[in-house]
Amino acid sequence: MRAPDHVFKMIKDFWELNKDAARPENWPAGNTYTNHWKAPSTMVSVEDKKFKGGGFVLKQNIWNAARDTISEWTGQQLAECSLYGIRSYPTGAVLAPHVDRLPLVASAIINVDQDLDEPWPLEVIGHDGKAHNVTMVPGDLVLCKSLYRCFCCHYSRRILMRRLFRIIQTRVTPLFTAARSH
Repeated sequence: MRAPDHVFKMIKDFWELNKDAARPENWPAGNTYTNHWKAPSTMVSVEDKKFKGGGFVLKQNIWNAARDTISEWTGQQLAECSLYGIRSYPTGAVLAPHVDRLPLVASAIINVDQDLDEPWPLEVIGHDGKAHNVTMVPGDLVLCKSLYRCFCCHYSRRILMRRLFRIIQTRVTPLFTAARSH
């Protein structure tokens, strides 16, 4: 599906203003979500006021729009959990199979930008147990839901060939979960 036009424009405009200021992403020791030790990812944080247009207002606007889209899809009232920024995966990157940790139970992945010679599909194991390859272009949005012990495993098994793939991901949790964790 496509990201709502106003959401994608907001993210893309921020990216264009700040793409040359991306910083290396710090992954915790032992983390294997990506092969960051071989192909280090970079991040442009939407909440960092040092970036042009960055800060709380941008982050909240992205959250509001994404939450509404995910809420409509899941049929649940949702609260925000995490939204970091625009992550760039360089040549040689691999995204290992994983599920988002609880309470991050639903997420939206938006392809912000890419420079590829061939597709780098996101592979999703659905609740039906079947693998689905999802090839994204800028502006595409993929929704993943891991509600109530049903986990959506997502990854890209293939090595990213040539240049860059950039995404932003926002995660939400049902309101009753958010209320219990505070």
